[in-house]
Amino acid sequence: MDVAALRTALRAALDPDDPLLAGYADQGGRAVRHRPDGEPQVPVVVTDLTHLPDGERDTAVGEILTEEPSTGFALTHETPLRCRVLLLPGRTVLVLVAHRVAADEQTLGALLHRAARCHPVTGPVAPAGPTGAGGGAAGARPTDPQVGTDDGLDAWRELLAVPPSATLPTDWPRPVVLAGTGGTATVTVPADTRQRLRDRFPEVDEATVLIAGLHALLARHGAGTDVAVTATTPATGGGELVVRTDLAGDPDFAAVVARTRAAVTVATGAAVPFARLAEELGGTAASVRHDPFARVALTIRDAPLLPPDLGGLPLSPLPLPRLGVRYELRLVLEAAADGELTGRLEYARDLFDPPTADRIAARFPLLLAAAAATPDTPVSRLGLVTPAERALVLDTWNDVHAPRPEDRCLHELILDRARAFPGAPAVVCAGRTLSYRELDERSARLAAVLRGHAVAGRLVALCVEKSVEMVVGVLAVLRAGAAWVPMDPAYPVARLGFMLADAQAPVVLADSASADRLPRHDATVVLLDDVPDAVASRNGAHPDRGEEPAGDPGSLCYVIYTSGSTGTPKGAANTHRGVLNTMAALVSRCRMDNRTRLLQCSSLSFDMSAFDILSTLLAGGCLVVPTRADLTDPQRLLDLAHDARITVWSSTPALFRGAVDVALDTGAGLPEGLRTVVLGGDRFPGGVIGPLRSLAPQARAFNVAGMTEVSFTTTGHPVTGADARRASVPWGRPLPNQRMYVLDDEGDPVPVGVPGELYIGGAGVGPGYWRRPELTAQRFLPDPFVADPDARMYRTGDLVRHLSDGQIEFLGRLDHQVKVRGYRIELGEVETALAGHPQVRDCVVDLRAGADEQSRLTAYLVPADPEQPATVESLREFLGRRLPEHMVPAVFVAVPRIPVTPGGKIDRTALADLPLPAGRPELGSAYTPPRDGLERSVVAEWERVLGVSGIGVDDEFTALGGHSLLATAAMTMISDVLGVPVSARDLYEASTPARLARRIRALTPDRVWD
Repeated sequence: MDVAALRTALRAALDPDDPLLAGYADQGGRAVRHRPDGEPQVPVVVTDLTHLPDGERDTAVGEILTEEPSTGFALTHETPLRCRVLLLPGRTVLVLVAHRVAADEQTLGALLHRAARCHPVTGPVAPAGPTGAGGGAAGARPTDPQVGTDDGLDAWRELLAVPPSATLPTDWPRPVVLAGTGGTATVTVPADTRQRLRDRFPEVDEATVLIAGLHALLARHGAGTDVAVTATTPATGGGELVVRTDLAGDPDFAAVVARTRAAVTVATGAAVPFARLAEELGGTAASVRHDPFARVALTIRDAPLLPPDLGGLPLSPLPLPRLGVRYELRLVLEAAADGELTGRLEYARDLFDPPTADRIAARFPLLLAAAAATPDTPVSRLGLVTPAERALVLDTWNDVHAPRPEDRCLHELILDRARAFPGAPAVVCAGRTLSYRELDERSARLAAVLRGHAVAGRLVALCVEKSVEMVVGVLAVLRAGAAWVPMDPAYPVARLGFMLADAQAPVVLADSASADRLPRHDATVVLLDDVPDAVASRNGAHPDRGEEPAGDPGSLCYVIYTSGSTGTPKGAANTHRGVLNTMAALVSRCRMDNRTRLLQCSSLSFDMSAFDILSTLLAGGCLVVPTRADLTDPQRLLDLAHDARITVWSSTPALFRGAVDVALDTGAGLPEGLRTVVLGGDRFPGGVIGPLRSLAPQARAFNVAGMTEVSFTTTGHPVTGADARRASVPWGRPLPNQRMYVLDDEGDPVPVGVPGELYIGGAGVGPGYWRRPELTAQRFLPDPFVADPDARMYRTGDLVRHLSDGQIEFLGRLDHQVKVRGYRIELGEVETALAGHPQVRDCVVDLRAGADEQSRLTAYLVPADPEQPATVESLREFLGRRLPEHMVPAVFVAVPRIPVTPGGKIDRTALADLPLPAGRPELGSAYTPPRDGLERSVVAEWERVLGVSGIGVDDEFTALGGHSLLATAAMTMISDVLGVPVSARDLYEASTPARLARRIRALTPDRVWD
């Protein structure tokens, strides 16, 4: 290359007043352009690399290409443009770098086109005037901050007063600033697709149709219906327009084109260059690193960005890493000579993995082709799944077959273990230990009693506190040929009564204390502490198993009642065969054996307890059962874990997180032998991964996720360090012999990365809901993706998507079902109960995150008499008699009416925008302020944990929204702050700040309090 001729051509291509030859001063954060002294020149630096060895030369080129765009400009005395020439054997690399204050990619392309015409080989031409590259005339560049009218800015202020709500789901969480590099994926729109689109929309500019296509693609990928794209097209003269389109109502593609056309008209009528818009609405042009209005961009060129040659030398682009990316996604398209549109999808590596970007890029021409073929098809139905991708999501990612376990009943396999390890401990609780021999003998005696009541093939209620008797009862029910129905003694009497009547259980197994909680019923109560010590057996040792009837693996093993949307709980039934498939897979994955000591935290009413009990006994391990008091105090629970030398921790994430916090704060650490942590029932907190690796580096963690209707869980994802950086820890891939499908509203597979509803098939699918055939028919459907005509799949109602490696990521619920502290709750059931209050005219219940980012069940209610609304205390007392504690809302918000959408549906978005009450709720008692330093300290910690200000010393903890987990958190903080060993039990017995302060004084008689 002739460097002198290059320098001359570049200078000739620039007008003296070109922003690329100007200087810039910072005045109050605003870049102000001025003409520098003397004749401005474009610096051209020549670096000769011809004499380096090949490998070293390639490394040097790569380092220079990375270094140049990251080297800044001294804009006060340097031009915002520089050029570097790298001389190599047989070729030359030309590097042009400009500051964003004066140029963009289109500007540099236009500069090179003019330079090519000014080069001596082709002959100079006048630098001013239009160019074939769509670069615009000098002096009217799209980034010139001096251009733009106040009327246009006012229009944009109105248009963008509420930012676009659409947010494209990403592989990794969004950072505050996109600081990493960008990647690229190739895109090609065939010529025949372009022609069919022209024929379909002859009156619409092609760029508008392409913008509509990108809007539709983003909506299909979960970006929502309020979509904005920054578009640069030939029609804009190289300028950038923010095109915002509403895709609500699932319009067909023709309607999307019409809406986009209207949006382009609005944006064009308020034409303001991006730099001016950015300065006025989003910061200074020099400081804006990414678009403050749209996260996605589309650039369309009617000619290539680069000229074909420069000075007679062929010019070809050299791929570069995209540094400091401005957009999350940017689609760049150029018209090719053969009629195709070719280009690339640029993406932020901070957010997207390469396979994800490749798939998005491949789907753009697929969507356009489908839209050209059937423009009246709703966007949600435009075909994006190729045959290869369909096989991937339906077959390849579900190909997790493993040898099925023996076709036997759960209790038969457990008794095999008991005979193999008779002296080994099976259950430990409250200082009592039951060996496998004793478990076998006691469960046999109880099973004989149950068989005397003819329970085979029926349900047996189990209402018992956590104890060794609980485990004996579970095994005895199975040995009697029945299925257990857990009934938590803490449930309201009305709910226990419904469950007893619906289950039609002929027998209730209960301990003495729990039996007193039962309502009137017709079932026979068998007290677990009154089981006879002897059962007829031939040798006086352990019972003869030959006396027990043979089990049926297809029979029910348990029915667990979950919340119901109509206000009626429903019983999810599961069989021995399905549950055994799940448990056997988890035993292997978690590497459980006869040395396992599992901390069994979950209530029997939470199906994680089935995993705890069954998997541990199937492995021949030992269950360590905490008491209810242990579970309310993280310090006690951690002490128990240490003392019992547990190897497996199984609980909800919240319970484990509380123990981790204590382990860190006290320096006690986690048990030395801890090897496995299994968390389920709620989102796995990424923030616990780091502390767990620090406290127990040898431990493996698993995220289990699934449904009570499908044998407890369908996944057992091994959590990795990389998961800590994700927005949410994935659910993972299905366990052996189970299947997971992500389907659209028509029951067809959705593309990888696109949100859809989760359906679960395979061996774990249960028979349905107890005595609810209509509901069973709605949720348990034929599985069309396998050859077995009897196979069924369960429709979960979960909104999920496939990640690029086949793992399932949970995004939310499609219905109004939520999870609170591991329990699945149908919001409709809570609403039905609350609507029964005589002082409530209407209500809606939802899950809301407060200022502390903690999600709380929140009730919005319309008082029957606004002048005399119900107090929070009366509402809680009313619900507490009808619902379990975890279903009682923590927050109550009075509203004049429930907002509705134009379509007449409840506007939950409007409810979510309402401020939550931060102050003391309307209570029946008068406010009494703290009277001394101790009461002030207690109140301060309550306010911090509950997120409520203005608490009085006579206010009840539960009336302020407190529940068992918050009680544990509050007392842990009070213990730390005051140095007094108090627990959640102290709070239950002294439930106001005044009473708690008196209790603390009684516990510390030698201490003087203010």
